[in-house]
Amino acid sequence: MGTLTWFWSGAVTPDGFTVAAKVDTNGAACRLVVSANSGLTSPTYFGPVAADSDGFVKLPATGLDPLTSYYYGVEVAGSLSVAADKVGTVKTFPSPGSAASLIMAVGNCSTANAAHLFAHIGDLHYHDYSTNDASQFRTAYGEVHTTSTEQAALYRSTALAYMFDDHDSGGDDADRTFMAMSAARSAYQQCVPH
Repeated sequence: MGTLTWFWSGAVTPDGFTVAAKVDTNGAACRLVVSANSGLTSPTYFGPVAADSDGFVKLPATGLDPLTSYYYGVEVAGSLSVAADKVGTVKTFPSPGSAASLIMAVGNCSTANAAHLFAHIGDLHYHDYSTNDASQFRTAYGEVHTTSTEQAALYRSTALAYMFDDHDSGGDDADRTFMAMSAARSAYQQCVPH
């Protein structure tokens, strides 16, 4: 039996979104469970997708209705928790060309209020790693989700568009030539719902 460690959503479109999750069992079969209610009853399932060798999985949902709020959870090896800290919410975007009112928050250091989409422009963490080791960046993503209740709640309730900056891709004023950049990029591809 596997357990969901942390998760967040992003890559929102009019008919879907993607969830990136960390589970405690490498290779576990995971499914995205999407429902119109918080108890995740009468759901639509997406997957299964096997978690990679580090316990990360990306689960896309497609074919959903535009401009609709959904609840979602991640089923790991047949086990699904509907506890409040294991259920996320996301709202799909409007259909192209249709009128709609959306709230988008843009910022860094992970703060937003009642937004449909949070565009995080960097400095998700301040570890300033200088070695080219993707595992340390994966650990930093996990720390954000497991040690900051405010950030974890934000990422469960708001879809994310995120691009790292200097502190969360290396060190102060790091640029594309910084020695840890390939590790930061690798961890981003693995862990971020984009």
